[in-house]
Amino acid sequence: KAPGMFLLLWNRRVGDYYTSDHVFDGDIGTQLAKQLAAYLQSANVFAHVGSSSTRAKNPDILQQVAREHAADYLITGELEHFFGSQHQQFNMYVLPLYFINAWGSTDSKSLPWGQTTLNVLLYDGRGGDLLWRHRFEHATTLPRETDSMAQAALESFVHVAGQLTIELRQLPLDALHASAMEETIQQ
Repeated sequence: KAPGMFLLLWNRRVGDYYTSDHVFDGDIGTQLAKQLAAYLQSANVFAHVGSSSTRAKNPDILQQVAREHAADYLITGELEHFFGSQHQQFNMYVLPLYFINAWGSTDSKSLPWGQTTLNVLLYDGRGGDLLWRHRFEHATTLPRETDSMAQAALESFVHVAGQLTIELRQLPLDALHASAMEETIQQ
């Protein structure tokens, strides 16, 4: 028989890894709503900001929630994306030859990044009318590959919360409320 030679053994693992809800301990939507309410309160966007788990868009229910919480305005949001991700590549090789016997491994990761996309609706608490809507989106890349994917997701959320605060401060809330009242009267 002819002589044979084993040249190469290579094991390669490549993949994208994503955070999941269990990383953040519980119901993400509720936790982020509370964080956003606290952020808006500390930024003094409104005199008082509360948080509720009501997910209604019906004007009657919105008015009822507004009365219960003594709120002039209600903000609802749909969290379209909230996650962290990182790409990892791991290689392990064995290269036995007549003149060289080599083995080793390489492991590399991309920088962790986070994505948040939030659709926000602002309602008039007195009439239940939709006053304003806006979509906020931000992706954040952290500077070190050893940083956490979850931290990248949270960083992107903080940026979205900041954008929302800026937008709400620039809104002429009294004019929006008066316009909504005029539309209701005309109907």
